Amino acid sequence: MIGIFTMLFATLSLCSCSDEDDFSFYASVSGTVVDYETGAPLSGTTITITPGNTSKKTQSGGTFEFTGLSSGQYTLIFQKSGYQTNRKNLSLVAGDEAQIAVTLAKIP
Repeated sequence: MIGIFTMLFATLSLCSCSDEDDFSFYASVSGTVVDYETGAPLSGTTITITPGNTSKKTQSGGTFEFTGLSSGQYTLIFQKSGYQTNRKNLSLVAGDEAQIAVTLAKIP
């Protein structure tokens, strides 16, 4: 009887590691922030995501990423000195890997 359970457990362990069965319980959002007129990447842009009120700054290429997000509605607020604030609303579900491109216009 113990041998049957051992074989069953070993079989289940081998079968559950398939790449095709990978599923994330979390979502992520990544993207790039660029200047509206020139298309140049905007590093140092502050991005705040709510709910959670977590903030990050864009990298040198204007890129950003938020991971480990639960399913739900999110607002991303993009702010940089000398530029108008931009907002994006997203609806994410588990397993989503959303990618967005955001432009910021200079304040006249």
